[in-house]
Amino acid sequence: MADVTTIFTPDALHKFFFFLSTPDGAFFKSTIEFIIFLLLSYMVISEFLQTIDENRKKELKYFMVAFVSLLINSLLQVIIYAGVLFTEFDIGDLSFFWPVVDRILSLITLVLLVNAFIYPVFRKKIFRFEFDLKLQILVILIGGIVVEISWILQSRISDFLDFWGNYFFVLLQCLIILYALYELLKHSKDLKYRGNIFLAFWVYMMVPLLHFFNIILFDNDSIRLRLLEQPFPVIAIFLLTQVTYLKLVDKAYLREKLTETEEKYKIEKKLSDMKDEFVSVVSHELRTPLTSVKLYLSLLENGKFGELNEKQREALDIVESESDRLSRLIGDILSLSKLESGKEGLRLDVFDMNDLKNPLYYAAAEEKDISVSFYMPSRFIVKADKAMITQVFVNLISNAIKFTDKGGSVTVSCEDLGREWSLSVADTGKGIAKKEIPKLFDKFYQVEEHMTRTKGGTGLGLSIVKKIVDMHNGRINVDSEIGKGSRFTVYIPKNL
Repeated sequence: MADVTTIFTPDALHKFFFFLSTPDGAFFKSTIEFIIFLLLSYMVISEFLQTIDENRKKELKYFMVAFVSLLINSLLQVIIYAGVLFTEFDIGDLSFFWPVVDRILSLITLVLLVNAFIYPVFRKKIFRFEFDLKLQILVILIGGIVVEISWILQSRISDFLDFWGNYFFVLLQCLIILYALYELLKHSKDLKYRGNIFLAFWVYMMVPLLHFFNIILFDNDSIRLRLLEQPFPVIAIFLLTQVTYLKLVDKAYLREKLTETEEKYKIEKKLSDMKDEFVSVVSHELRTPLTSVKLYLSLLENGKFGELNEKQREALDIVESESDRLSRLIGDILSLSKLESGKEGLRLDVFDMNDLKNPLYYAAAEEKDISVSFYMPSRFIVKADKAMITQVFVNLISNAIKFTDKGGSVTVSCEDLGREWSLSVADTGKGIAKKEIPKLFDKFYQVEEHMTRTKGGTGLGLSIVKKIVDMHNGRINVDSEIGKGSRFTVYIPKNL
């Protein structure tokens, strides 16, 4: 026990502080700082890359810049003092510029560190924050250039500690830390761990304060005060390290984000349920009068209410066509709603794609004298949801027929590609512009403008196709050229 207590005697502490003021101590101190800043930089960068919250990402960005700057500064210190200790390098060879550069780098890293810790209080005043940060760095750079020029031109003073430029840098250091302490006191309610941060910067403040006392009281000749300065930067760094660690593993922040996520999930689920209910009710309410409309249309066509003239029949055909389109729209909305809600899962089955070659699916081709050709093996067995793949097939082939002019052709093919299989539908229609292709699978999007549209359609067919393909973990590719037709190819993995 006695051996342990002797470590903390005034004489032992005096020897340790004296050691820190030597090149060996400076190398030791710089190495410890380098290791700490390396760990902190790694922690902050890792957290920055993982976080998705924009506000937290901005705060971490300033921490990242600050600690990387401190890391680089401490690395330069390690290299220089290692050169002094392990080679014949003399630090005096750098005396014409190193004292000024060292202090400029130290002050800039201090500014970055201070602003990183007080950033949360300026979150809503980001313009002022960035302006103050740039102004502080600019003052340091301009002041540093003036001091460097004066230091090079002077010839009387050999020790930079006795040069007026040293006092200028000490004053700047004081002002930067005082600025941090002022903001911490002013916004004490808006900042987490403010007590820890305040203590860390107050400890750091002891270095310039002791330096000022040395200048004012002892004309900068007190060795004891110089030695007493040595441990405070290291202690401040350890305190700031603790605060940084607390910020990175902020349990309160994590709980807040978890609660926020849960609330968002509940709201989204409620909205989704409301949407499904709305779609279901509206579709049902639309189908009921639509059934009546179709019934009376049928009665009118069959002459149950008297004979119709030619113009009346033309009008009746238009009404019937539009009612059919409305019916298809209702069906497509319901289908897409079920797919998006997740209520309609995959019912995997093994079937032959040749089963889809049903003339009912492409009967409209005969009316336009469009030839439909199939290129697939006589037995092409796949594993998928047969009803959904049938819907994909019908929607793609219907689109191909709809946008192909009279006398054109539609080609359907299937191919085994090893780990996946493909279904391709190609036509000789008018084609699609390249800029339109990315929008094809958007809901209600149609290539033709509303006012000039000549083809019927709901604008949901390809959205349904895309959703079904996604549910099968597949992909869909579109190749098209104006005037030469289009090819839609669906790729479905075999291992579902």
